[in-house]
Amino acid sequence: MLAEKLIAMGCKIIQANTDGLFVLRKKNTDEQFKAVCKEWEEYTKLILEEDRFEAMYQFAINDYLAIKEGYAETKDPKCLKTKGLFIDEVKLGKGMQPMIIPISINRYFADKIPIKETILNCKDLNQFVTYQKVDKKFSVEYKGEIISRINRYYVSNSGESGYIFKCTIDENGVRENYQNMLTASGVTIVNNFEEVKEFPTDINYSYYISEAQKIIDQFEVKQLSLF
Repeated sequence: MLAEKLIAMGCKIIQANTDGLFVLRKKNTDEQFKAVCKEWEEYTKLILEEDRFEAMYQFAINDYLAIKEGYAETKDPKCLKTKGLFIDEVKLGKGMQPMIIPISINRYFADKIPIKETILNCKDLNQFVTYQKVDKKFSVEYKGEIISRINRYYVSNSGESGYIFKCTIDENGVRENYQNMLTASGVTIVNNFEEVKEFPTDINYSYYISEAQKIIDQFEVKQLSLF
């Protein structure tokens, strides 16, 4: 009902779900906008809350970066609302992608910092690490050896790197049905961070830069196609 009334007054609904709307409206419609919202509140007996945003970068319904009003002045990270592939902090109970990828994407959109600059300047290995857990029906092979089904690793390009595979093992102990878990590069396993005494020199920066740029390129094409 609220969305229909806002569209009728000339607003564009950017996103709608069960508990909220992202609305694009002209600045000179403030009073009309408030009147529509107040009428809806009186009818439904519900109370609306409002956040205003400087910008919103939406890749899909559940993948977006929304920059709240005030970020340009304060640079307060709390002003960045992230969902899906833009989430740049580890969530408990979730699988983990390398955080350096969404971090670099968010800095690119929010602060205009080049992807390459963010990634090359990062010296926190945790930001480059991927966490993967393989289903019990598979085994994991690394450098010819069967290892744990749960692993943390970073993408690397030295002679010490190895490709990581999942496979099945039949009743005779024969490994088959191989699937490369990361076809783009070899990796280095880091299940125990205490064993890493120095920041690695073999991080495959090209991989991380490429993955981040790939998302930005697709996103910008999608944005341009809207208008």
